[in-house]
Amino acid sequence: MIKLNLSLINTEEVKYMTLKNLIKAEFVMLWGELKNYYLNYIFYNLSTLIAFIGLFYSFRNNKSQSSLLLLFGLVTWQLCSTAISYMAGVIQDEAMMGTLEQIFMTRTSVIGVFASKIVVNCTFCVCKAMIIFIICSLVFNVQNNILTLGYKNLFIILIMILCVISFYTLGLVFGGLTLYFKKVQPVCNVFTYILLFFTGITTSVSGLPKIIQSISYCIPITWANRCFDQIVNKGLSYSNDMIFLLLNVAIYTFLGYIAFTHCIKKAKKLGKLGQY
Repeated sequence: MIKLNLSLINTEEVKYMTLKNLIKAEFVMLWGELKNYYLNYIFYNLSTLIAFIGLFYSFRNNKSQSSLLLLFGLVTWQLCSTAISYMAGVIQDEAMMGTLEQIFMTRTSVIGVFASKIVVNCTFCVCKAMIIFIICSLVFNVQNNILTLGYKNLFIILIMILCVISFYTLGLVFGGLTLYFKKVQPVCNVFTYILLFFTGITTSVSGLPKIIQSISYCIPITWANRCFDQIVNKGLSYSNDMIFLLLNVAIYTFLGYIAFTHCIKKAKKLGKLGQY
């Protein structure tokens, strides 16, 4: 009995060390990419900053607080747009290089391999978003409003993180589809525009047609924007918006995981892993 317990402990330690090593390896790869392709990263983030400035001056209201809400919404949108297409991009690249099948043949958990990639990518994207957010807050002259919120900014960050998690897991669905169709980036682009224009970031959801409103309320960013408005304009208090946000996140996470594992089983059965 004692030996059995020790074996279980050792197994858990091995899993932990494996995940830890995978994350470390992904960070090393990312650092190598940054050094080799720094010009590409600089101009990619510059284009994001220009897009933020253009969207801000196109859709902002005269109220300073509304400008702050728009900035929160844009940062959340940028993070979620990256998250939803990430797994599709990873699987497509691995398939092109011919290494996708090798990932599924290793003794390491496939979920662990992709989880390590998501952790590293999420960390990197959050760091980029923080830099862009600071620059935009100065350009849009809302830094005083941010400081006025004080500790409430922590709840803003928590809401953003919840949204990002839900879209990384939703991205597993598109990752699974990539195993079959190989290229699904245009589908992800469609969702990117839906997130920008139909979730209350640039246009009030109440002003949209009823059918679009129904779709909008099934998207976590919509509830996140309502929570931002609650925190900025009314302060911290009990809100059904947070409940619906958590419900959306839970559903997205569950469906994303189930869909991805199902697609993996089907792809193995049909021999799709070695094809591109």
